[in-house]
Amino acid sequence: RAKLKNLKSIVCADVAWPHPVVVQIAVLLSTLGAGLQSLTGAPRLLQAILADEILPILSIFAEDPKLEPRKTLVVTFTIAFLCVMAGNLDIITPVVTMFFLMF
Repeated sequence: RAKLKNLKSIVCADVAWPHPVVVQIAVLLSTLGAGLQSLTGAPRLLQAILADEILPILSIFAEDPKLEPRKTLVVTFTIAFLCVMAGNLDIITPVVTMFFLMF
């Protein structure tokens, strides 16, 4: 355990072919892909919730379900941006985890 704490690189990167940087680039691209997937999926989910009138308080963001969810994309981006700007993701992680477990 002490050896793993003192490592300066990803363990898998040490045995990666053709170069250790390949693993680091793959992790970065995977993270960006997951973030973009969440940023495009969440507005559609919010749009469906608003179309079913589950949260009437947010009805000002409701749009035609056949159109692209532009208003809900702005809402989702704003929420995500504020959470990232908060700087302490350890507080936000349990909330996000519960949302993914619910759906």
